[in-house]
Amino acid sequence: MAKSVASYVRLLATHEILPTGLFRVMVDSQAYLVYFSAGKFHAAFDRCPHADFPLSSGRRLENCVVCPMHNGMFNLSTGESVGQRNFGPLFMLPTRIVDGYLEAQVDTGEAANGWD
Repeated sequence: MAKSVASYVRLLATHEILPTGLFRVMVDSQAYLVYFSAGKFHAAFDRCPHADFPLSSGRRLENCVVCPMHNGMFNLSTGESVGQRNFGPLFMLPTRIVDGYLEAQVDTGEAANGWD
């Protein structure tokens, strides 16, 4: 079996990421959700794990995002589903800042949807 090699994709300049915003960034036909929460920049695949709907079009309530499709709520710091119904966690990605840009780690051996 081939070993996965970690690589990073450049997402947004950190000065463009507003503290209360949700941003959709497309890189090589993959959609990423980018945001600032609990003092850190974060990135996740831009889709609800339950309904495969873009969370970037949802609304933000403090440290949570609400899916516009079914009102599922997810903690933006941990990715965990919150509330009475468990919709599964967000697929969050490790991040780093390089030259003022947020980058997300993606494994080249992993499927683009993150759930294989």
